[in-house]
Amino acid sequence: MGEPQESASRPIFVVSDGTGDTAAAVAQATMAQFHVDWTLRRFGGIRHEALARRVVSEAERVGALIVFTLVDRRIARALIEEGNRRGVPTLDVLGGMISRVAEHLRAEPRAERSNRERSRGAGTQPDHHARLDVPGGFRAGARLEGIRVVHHASSSMASGSSMRSTGRPRAARAR
Repeated sequence: MGEPQESASRPIFVVSDGTGDTAAAVAQATMAQFHVDWTLRRFGGIRHEALARRVVSEAERVGALIVFTLVDRRIARALIEEGNRRGVPTLDVLGGMISRVAEHLRAEPRAERSNRERSRGAGTQPDHHARLDVPGGFRAGARLEGIRVVHHASSSMASGSSMRSTGRPRAARAR
């Protein structure tokens, strides 16, 4: 796995098929427990296995931890398997809880994005999320360099910004 530079902040990638708000909130709450510099980078609207693998490749390059909320289990499985293959740590933010609740309720989950994300038009509205802009459209196997993360923000904590453990926003470095 790619090792982050000693002086660099620790990168956390949030991967979601929606906006990534849930995983970002969990990551921010967790990182508040540590006195380290860290950056948060969102990859929203991930709805293809090949795209998930490309994000893992980028995480390997920069030494990032991936936290994710992916409803489609095939995409989640592809992300986990690619993370294992490349030595990139991954964490399914909701998977364990959904499984336990399904067992408790003796019911199957809907396998849909949350009502909140659907009502906000996750992946389509310029509202506190990042989307992947793929020049020429999505092509399986294309390199991540052909993609740029487009950040939209309507709050003080923009999708592409980072936070220190003090909770103060800090602009992410340009890539």
